[in-house]
Amino acid sequence: SVDYRDVRKLFDKANEIFALDRQFDPLTPEERVERRKKELKPLIEEYFAMAEEIYDPKVDSMKNRAIHYGLKDKELYMVLIGNAGIPLTNNRAEVSMRKYVMKRVSSMFSQSTDGIKATCTLLTLVQSARMNGLQPDAYVTYLLDHLKELDNPDKAEDFLPWSGAIPEDIRLDPAEVAKESKN
Repeated sequence: SVDYRDVRKLFDKANEIFALDRQFDPLTPEERVERRKKELKPLIEEYFAMAEEIYDPKVDSMKNRAIHYGLKDKELYMVLIGNAGIPLTNNRAEVSMRKYVMKRVSSMFSQSTDGIKATCTLLTLVQSARMNGLQPDAYVTYLLDHLKELDNPDKAEDFLPWSGAIPEDIRLDPAEVAKESKN
């Protein structure tokens, strides 16, 4: 059986890794990669050494399965160290989608495959708008108002959420964008 104290040490080491990486956020990409290689890599190697030491493939427990799940990503974490633009986790994306998932689960209004596809498309549009500093409701309204133009392949790129052609009144206040990106 996997000892709880060992799992706690592993958990604490992971928190140490994430806390250190957050300290690198204000750095330039080059500085971030340098600091990740110098300071973060040894911690990640230590984390995986600890995980490999306590993992027991003969034991079927939730703790052991969780450790095994993490061990599968060892090579991925080593790649992430050298890329400043990739976060160590996808927690921010997961958290941003949680309210939509909960809404979907609680309402269960999609009774068909087409309804599910429509819901997913709408949620993707809303989240893409947010991630690109747009007001989601204004952006979706703008798209609906210009449906005929969306059929023109030469103009379609002008309607993508990151396009400079999106009207200014649809954009969020930069202070609001900064506040939301921290959540």
